[in-house]
Formats: sequence, structure tokens, C-alpha cells
Amino acid sequence: MGGRDAPARPALNLKITNNPMEKIKIFLVSLLLGISFTVGAEGDGIKTMFHQGHPVSDFVISYDEKYVLTRSEGEVCVWDLNNRMLLATLPIHTLEIYAHPTDSRLFFADTRLGSADDITDPTVNVFELIDWTTGKKIGKMSAGYMPKLYAGSDYTFATNNDRLLLFTALDENAKPVGTIGGQSPGIRSARSNSNDSLLVTSGRRPSLWDLRHANLIGSIPSSGKVTETYFIPGTDEVIITGDNRIELGEGNNMPVPGDKIHALEIYGDNIVALGYEHLFKSVAGKPFYKMPEFRKTANGRLFTVLSRPYGNGKFLIGGSDVGTHVKFEGISVAEGSFDSDTPLRNAENNYHKITDIKIAPGDDYAVVTSIFTDVALLDLKTLKYTSALTADYDDLEIVTACEILPDGTVVSGTSLGKLIFWKKGQTISHRSSRDHHAEIKSITLSSDSTRMFTADMNGQITVWDTKTQEPIVFVYQTTGDSGSEYIFLTPDHYYKATPGINRHINFVKDGQPYAFEQFDLRNNRPDIILSRLGGDPAEVELLHKAWKKRLRRAGISEESLSADYHVPTADLNRKSIPLITSEGILPLDVDFADTQYNLSDVTVTVNGVPVLSPDKRRVSGKAFKLKENIALASGNNEITVWCTNVKGASSLRETFNVTYTPQHPVKHDLYIVAAGVSGYADSRYNLGFAAKDAGDFVEALKKRAGQNFGDVKTLVLTDAQVTAASMDRIRSFLATSKPDDVALVFFAGHGVLDSELDYYLAAYDMDFANPKNGGIAYDDFMGVFDGVPALNRACFIDACHSGELDKEDYLAVNTVDMPAGEELVFRSAGQNVSAKEDIERVNTILSDMFRDTRWGVGATVLSSAGGGELAVESSEWNNGLFTYCLLKGIQGDTADSDHNGSISLSEWIDYTRRQVSNLSEGRQSPTLRSQNYHYDLEIK
Repeated sequence: MGGRDAPARPALNLKITNNPMEKIKIFLVSLLLGISFTVGAEGDGIKTMFHQGHPVSDFVISYDEKYVLTRSEGEVCVWDLNNRMLLATLPIHTLEIYAHPTDSRLFFADTRLGSADDITDPTVNVFELIDWTTGKKIGKMSAGYMPKLYAGSDYTFATNNDRLLLFTALDENAKPVGTIGGQSPGIRSARSNSNDSLLVTSGRRPSLWDLRHANLIGSIPSSGKVTETYFIPGTDEVIITGDNRIELGEGNNMPVPGDKIHALEIYGDNIVALGYEHLFKSVAGKPFYKMPEFRKTANGRLFTVLSRPYGNGKFLIGGSDVGTHVKFEGISVAEGSFDSDTPLRNAENNYHKITDIKIAPGDDYAVVTSIFTDVALLDLKTLKYTSALTADYDDLEIVTACEILPDGTVVSGTSLGKLIFWKKGQTISHRSSRDHHAEIKSITLSSDSTRMFTADMNGQITVWDTKTQEPIVFVYQTTGDSGSEYIFLTPDHYYKATPGINRHINFVKDGQPYAFEQFDLRNNRPDIILSRLGGDPAEVELLHKAWKKRLRRAGISEESLSADYHVPTADLNRKSIPLITSEGILPLDVDFADTQYNLSDVTVTVNGVPVLSPDKRRVSGKAFKLKENIALASGNNEITVWCTNVKGASSLRETFNVTYTPQHPVKHDLYIVAAGVSGYADSRYNLGFAAKDAGDFVEALKKRAGQNFGDVKTLVLTDAQVTAASMDRIRSFLATSKPDDVALVFFAGHGVLDSELDYYLAAYDMDFANPKNGGIAYDDFMGVFDGVPALNRACFIDACHSGELDKEDYLAVNTVDMPAGEELVFRSAGQNVSAKEDIERVNTILSDMFRDTRWGVGATVLSSAGGGELAVESSEWNNGLFTYCLLKGIQGDTADSDHNGSISLSEWIDYTRRQVSNLSEGRQSPTLRSQNYHYDLEIK
């Protein structure tokens, strides 16, 4: 119902389901999985699928073990079990679902109104046969016994908050090999401030949103459980209601004794607060007190709704009976005033269990809704109902919320996520919309009434245009171990999102699921999102520049993003691919082809790391068959294959997951390579601490991380040992690793741009006047990872200009401005650069808003400075600044932001970036040149 709280959920709750038809035991209870939002322009064949947490109470596996179907109160979701991607969502209210015994595209849905005991005639047709690929109902079956068929699965399933966890074994030390779904905050309401620039939500994680820039500002701090959130009129300050209290800004708590406050309204200096048992008032900031006469009028009913003020400080309150069938003699709707402690009038008692009350713009009537699908107009002069609005409702559907649009259109929301519209003066609805997939908890208008906000219990917010009565954007927030992520998503599948949201997005084209990277370049368009939300045109233009630069970096043209653009094909033989294997080698069989152009290369990645050697990647002709044995890491392996033709067009990427469970535990080894050059052949460019940095980096890691690995193997190269030829030595050293091992590579020394702005790391014998002579090109340095078995890999570069630099955005200059009075040495020589207008802001947007979908060598690469920045060293630190901060991050616990006793790679990187920026006063900013999201190294 509209006012009930979301049930509490255990962190990990397991239940064994014994079924003789299962190969193993399936663990499941109150499954909380991902919902989807399916969008896409008709005809382009591409749909964006976004999934986050929602309560799922039933699941089945298709007979061929390809799909998992999950059911919630008003929806069925279909997941590809092999790659754990969402394929379809169906708005169906059903009591149970059953797998079809011979066709994986079909399932049975029990659509009875009550439990099985309520049906005594077994010939009643209640089992709908549904094709999930089309959503069509194609037949029925009688209510006779329907066996609950579970196909055998090699996985064991368990729930954890809003996710389905996949295990290969279940014991106290078991770790999941994969997940399905996300974690949703759940939302009770969404309201904007007076100028509609901010949006505040209530629910399991009350949050503040920036609507002008389409950003999540963050969670709202509170001293206890939050029931509702509001803005203080005319300000950006948030009011929080909760158990026995109202919070009016930081540290300003007003106790409200003996009740849970779940609504309030402000009129002048007075506040009226609604509890379930009592109505309270505060006058001119004085303590709240009860108004008992309203309790007497209610006569046993619970207070559920408080309307906005109207007509010189009047308001309406609504009540609900306790229990489903109990009816009290008390009044359901009463009128009160901010100037009185007693009810003014009682409305006709025609309706019960009131869920919402909204006042019309002219203060002449109100819309009142109840759970019995009642939507009625109440005359505010007489407090008599003038008309009832009717619509077609599904079985068990109830009305939960309502609103009145500027043109008089009445909108109601229901428990099944439906929005129903009535034109002014009409009592029969003219349209309905299913843009939510769960119970709609609130409907509100923006202050200027041009926008409508609808929010549901699964965490979806929809922003509507009240003139066209069509959705503008859908907003989602997910919560997890790594913090909050969000996405703004349009009906035609464009979005603006945090980089980590990729875990919750996949695409579907022609019925096949594709990973986030496939269409992110096409659909990730913050400029379009801000434009549709009415953002600043100058900022929209900057975002558009950032998107176009992203295309240039990826070597992609806008033409190639068209859905009908010609691309080659990759046909993966899936028959021989297991879900789980105890063999460390996977035979891969793929046919690549192009009907128009020759192929140029093929790519196979395991957990984001290209695993084919360069000579095997290069191909020719219009067809190529790849048969290759792929080495697996223990645990989950996400494998992706695709090809590219000579025109630069890539095939759709085939993605699948294989879990490798070795017969004996695998202990990871740590490989560390550190190169530092302080003394150069041309002594004019000598540095003080680069060689020391290399040694310090190795020793710090050995001391901190040694206990977390089997063996720690090191290679340290300094000064004359660091040459272009030494890259082969590094590659040979790393080549002895295994897929489960970790490889870390470090460089400290000069970073040099030549006259063409190509970037080189300065080897010992480099010609500084001509860096191509003896210098190490960036791509050659990263090439030390080519053919290396270790999949978990990272690289750190402490040198000037080590961040990515786009040549067209910079001008070469020959001078370096050194801060006066500071004993700093810059790790730079050769050309320096001056950024063209807006470039730094565009680069910041690229870093903050977009995940780099280029594969590179699959390593996370942290550079000490931006492409146009200088890196420094000083005797104050006895290291380069970047290296100094890296070392500090792992020498203690300061980088352990979640205080779990270990430092992850992401924590280490975040700490280093913050510290370098702080100590350099913003003159040096470490940059992530690339990031592999599949791995997050833990350093004990």
C-alpha cells in the first residue's frame, strides 16, 4: 500500500529447496534481483537494459539451462544465465511461474486471484502460456497440478540484499563467482525545491539530486530512520521526518513525542506534522504538541495523508482502517486549519483506506484516492464528492498516489507501476502508461508545474513533461560495496551515468544480449540528457565536445554508430562451452566473417585483458576461423570475442562467462617490475630520486603485500639498465606468470613530448633533442604486458605529461614556469604544452563521466600527472611527489577508506590522487589512463 514501509532484509538468507529433479540444491529465499528498463527507438533494434534491485519471490530455470526467469509482484524478468545479462521484462501480475518442459522461450504464469486453496474447480483455465520473447499470451492450461520443474544447474544460488549470488560451492569460506541484479535504495517520495534545481528523495537511502546538471549530490545525513524528506519553502534546506522527531537542518532536531512522523506541511510560522496515531502542531518554532480532537474524529483510523495548505491555511487529512476487512465509524477525510487545534469539517464518508489527497491549482476541489481503486473529486466548498473517475484495473491492483496537472488532467499511480490519466471533465480514463515496474509511492509536481515526478518502491524516479504528459528521463540509483552509482536514462535509450554503472547496464539487439562496452560510445550522451532537462547551453556544448573527443580517442566516426552501419560478424560455437569447469584451459571455436571487406584483426579478452598474442590477432581475408585454447583464472572468467575489418568497423561482441574451479587451491604470485632513471647519459637531465623511487616502490609492496601472495618476484632496473631494449627483459620476466597472478609495473623518470607531441618515457641513453632516438614510446612501454599470462595487472608512471594528451587540443611551447621560491625539480624535458580553450574542462568531463571502453592491454594505468601537466620531486619528500603519496598509501592504513583491514587498488589510487593534488595545491593531478573494472587488487 501507499504508506507501508519496505520490509527489512537479512544480509544473507539461505533456504534449501529439495527437488528430486534438480542435479544440485538450489538456494533461494525472497529473491531480490534486478529490474530492467527497456528503451529504444522503434526500428533501430537496440534496447538499453538497466537492472537494479527489486523483490522477487519466485524463479525458474529454463529446461535447457540457458535462462533464469524471476518473478516479482508485477513483473517477470528473463536473464541469460551464461552471461548474466537481462534479456526481457514483462509487466505481468502472477502468483507463480513455471518453466515450459520443452521450449525455453515459453513459461506458464499462474494468474489466479487467490491462493491455490481458493480454486476448487481444476478445469478452470488459470495458467497462461506466455512467449517471453514477444510478451504475448498464446494459450492456457487448467488449474490441475503443475509440477515445479527446475532444470539442473551447476550453480548454487543465494540472495544478498538485492542481488542473486552465484556460487560453485556453499560453505563458510565460499565466495560468489558472479551476481545477477543490483542494489536499489527504494524510494517513498521525490520533491523539488522552489526553483526546481534540486530533487530530494526519501526511502532506504534518502538522497539529494542536482537536476540542472543531472548529478547525484549524495545521501542525506540523519540521526535515525527517515520516513519523509521535504525542502523548507523558499530554500535549499532539507527537512527530515522520522521516529519521534523532525530534523530542520544540521543539529536542529525537534522532538515529536510518541509517534512516527510521515508527513508535514508548513504555513507561515506554523508546522503541522502527521503521525499514524496523532496530528501535531508547532507554532513559531515552539515544541510540537498533540491535537487530540483529530484523534477523536478518526475514531480508530490511522492517519495516512496530509494535503498541502489551501484557502488561507486549511488542509485535509486522510485516514485508513486497520486491517483489510475492518471498517471503523471514524471519518476518512477531515478538514483542519493551521489556526485551529480542532477539525473544521468532515467530508462525506464514501471512501476508506485513503492513500493520497491532492489539491487542485485553484483550491476549489481535491482528488482523493483509496486502495479500492477509488479516484474521486471532492468539492472543497461543500466537502462532498462530485464524481468518481473510472479505469480498467488489473486483478489485485490498488491506487497508491495521485496528482493534478496544470491543464486539469488527473493522474493516478497504482501498485503495479501503472499511471492512469483522466482529461479534465471526463470520468473515464483516456490512457494509461506502464513506465514503472513496481508500486508507485508518490506523484508530485515541480514548483513551476512544468515537470511531474513519479517514484516507485524499487528506486525509479521518472521526470515527466506536464504539457506533453510524456516521460523526459528515468533516474536510478544503485547502492553497493563500492558506493552509490546512478543513471539518467531517456526513452530513446541515451543516458548519463557514473562510470561504475556498467555493472547494471547491458544492451539487447535482435534478441541477443551485449555487454556495456558494445554500445556505450553510442548511447552514453550526457549532452543530450542535460539538454532535455533544460540545462545551461554552454555546459551542454562542453559535454558534446567531450563526447566527440571520446569518439576520436576510440578511432570511431559518428557514422559508424548508426544501427544499420555495416559490420562484420562473430559466430561463437557455444555448444562446447561449460558454465563451470575444473579444467584450466577452455577450447574456443569462433567463425569471423565479413561480406564486404577484408578482416584486419580478431580480439579475445578474459576479464577485460586481451589474451591473444599480436601475431594471432592479425588476420586477413573475408573469413577466419579461430580455434584457440584459452587459459582461465580461478573463479569467474568473462570472455568476450569480436573482430574488426579493414574499415575499422567491429562486429557485435559475443560475451559469455565460465567459472573455473581448480581441484586444488591456487595461491597467487605477485610480480613487481620497477624502473627508475636518476642518472642519464646526458647528465644535464639527471634527477635526484627516480632510481630511489623504483627501489622504494618494490620494498614497500614486499613489506605490505607479501603475506597475501605465494611468492613475490621482483625485477628492479635503474639508470643505465633502463633502455628501449630492456622492454624485452621485462616482458620475459612477466611471461613466467600464471593467469591468477598479479603483475605490477612502475616507472619513474623524465616524461618527454617531442615536437609532434608524441609521448616518450626517457630511457638512460635517450637523445633529449630527438626522443625517438632511444626513448621508450608509451605504447611500447605498455607492450611489456603483451602475451603475459597474469590477468590482474596495473601500471604506475611517475613522469611529466604521463596522462593522455590529445594533440589537436594543445599547442607546443618551449618554456616551463617554475613556482618561485620552491625547491622543486620537474620530471620533464623537451616540449611543454599549453591547452586550448575549454580543454581542461573537457578532459575533466571525460575522466569523471565516461568509462574508457578501449581495451588496450587490460591494465589499470595510473599516471602521475595530466597530459598537459608536470610531475615534481623534492628533497622534502625524498621521492617524486607521486611516488611519495603511493608509498604513504600502503605504509599505513590511511588509504583503507572502508576500514576493512586491507587496501584495494581502487582505494590506493583514490588516496594517491587526493594526496598529490592536495600537496601540489592542484598543480599536479594524477590521471587514470585506463582502468580494468574486473579486478580490484587487495593489498594486505
